[in-house]
Amino acid sequence: MIFATRFPMKRLALSFLSALVLPALLLSAAPARAGMDDAPDADTLGLGGKFTLLPENLGRPSKGLEKDAELKTLAAVAVLHEGRVKPLETMARHVLTQWSGRDHLKGRSALSTMAEILFAPEKTGTLKLFRIDNPEVAEAMGIAPDKKRLYTYREIEPGLEKLQRMAAAADTVEESKRDLVQKEALRSFANVAAFLNLTRTAQYALPSASMMVTDADTRHVLELGEGPTHSFWEMMTRAPHIAALLDGAGRKGPLSPVELDVVRLSRAMYLQSQSAT
Repeated sequence: MIFATRFPMKRLALSFLSALVLPALLLSAAPARAGMDDAPDADTLGLGGKFTLLPENLGRPSKGLEKDAELKTLAAVAVLHEGRVKPLETMARHVLTQWSGRDHLKGRSALSTMAEILFAPEKTGTLKLFRIDNPEVAEAMGIAPDKKRLYTYREIEPGLEKLQRMAAAADTVEESKRDLVQKEALRSFANVAAFLNLTRTAQYALPSASMMVTDADTRHVLELGEGPTHSFWEMMTRAPHIAALLDGAGRKGPLSPVELDVVRLSRAMYLQSQSAT
């Protein structure tokens, strides 16, 4: 089983990334927040408040993610990272060191921290993951400089759009001519972007609010098990059945409650598939 991190961590095409990361994440997250029929325009959504780019909190248990003894199998999973195949545990240490300057987090191993980012990402917003060495960058984002220069995603998120603009501007400057602030803005934004993408690595297999099905008839027709929230993967295993229902939708009059549910689910599946590209 091989995972691939979506962005190389040492070198990012920031001119492209700055135009892509936030709009794409805003659009992919909005439907789950607002309901599939009334998704607000991404431009109207404010970061750092009730809305967040972290996956929604559905009360998923994270028991065992903090215990190395229960992560032995995960540690050896092969990961394609920066052009090399390596154990997930090695990649986790590399990434955490790059983000925070340390290969562990308050007594927790890098593997334990990475497991939470992958499988319970909604619980990671308060982890001190990001080191910002230049106080000018933190101040520009509206963050009070920390003595240890370590910050949580929740602290960074309200100023993330400012950081994105700083990184985009720095990316237009020739590398040899960038000052310390520009270099730090680029590095910090690259780290946060990599983190956000890692929080979505396993989302296809985790329950999502956009895949919630409460109607008893729909659940029966699609042969859904426990819920009411389901994963993209669960729905994809039912894709032929969903396609057949869509093909017959509305042919005998107005859409039935089951057909309306299936139309909503198919749209949610499409949006989630696009947000992962």
